[in-house]
Amino acid sequence: MTSLLPHSRGTLAQISLQIVSYSKLIRRLKMSVMFNNDPFITAQVIDLVMRERHVALSQREWKHRLAGYGYAIKDTDHGQVVETLPHHVEVAVLPLENETVA
Repeated sequence: MTSLLPHSRGTLAQISLQIVSYSKLIRRLKMSVMFNNDPFITAQVIDLVMRERHVALSQREWKHRLAGYGYAIKDTDHGQVVETLPHHVEVAVLPLENETVA
């Protein structure tokens, strides 16, 4: 009868690495599905980001405060994009400061 457990340390380490890789992939997919398919959550995140923008005294402080919530701002050609940390899943494009969120 053969054992299902690996007999060498290298094999166990490889299996552990694969499990970690798969769990990271699953977590990234779950976050992508959660943020890209739920407009209510997206609206709440944008509301949080905009409130923090008004409270912060500088861009640097604003980005630091958002990092505490697990979000980052990425500057793109299409404007500023909110993304999750540490996976960098895009949540939404931010409105300009003079625009209102409907």
